[in-house]
Amino acid sequence: MAIFGLFKPRKPRPEQRLYESVLSAARNPAFYDEGGADDTVDGRFEILALHMAIAYRRLNALDEAFAQAFFDAFVKDMDVNLRELGVGDARFGKKMKHIVQSLYGRIQAYGSALGDADEEAVRAVLTRNGGDVIGAAGLDGFPRYALAADREIGAAPIEAFSSADLPWPDAAGACVKA
Repeated sequence: MAIFGLFKPRKPRPEQRLYESVLSAARNPAFYDEGGADDTVDGRFEILALHMAIAYRRLNALDEAFAQAFFDAFVKDMDVNLRELGVGDARFGKKMKHIVQSLYGRIQAYGSALGDADEEAVRAVLTRNGGDVIGAAGLDGFPRYALAADREIGAAPIEAFSSADLPWPDAAGACVKA
């Protein structure tokens, strides 16, 4: 009778639930409306990368294996998305390598700026990586949002990550000019 268990829907693993939660936070319309990020593949990637970096930074300090599984959930999602966008096998590996390296670089750059709690450093990372897809309102508001999110999530216990219930700050309030 064990064969019938093969067809039951599986519960998503904690890292997949966490990734979906971070992805949902990054899809908040305020980032694309008030925040001025382009609602394009590149604009969405930049906002997702910012959120991934914030969550990964804290999670890696709490549980490195969980952080790696969380990163791997991102990679699996990008794999599916590239295939859905019609990227052929000949270019697929090169595209995936570029995406993974881009996210890893952003995690390192944001991690350094957030670790220093330096709004100007966060703005510089945003400008360098996403200046062409993030408008002036975003370049003004996103650094404040990132620092607020880093403070909130930096205090979150491992259970908040395991349950995919991270305390993201209000995006609408953070994305407008001060």
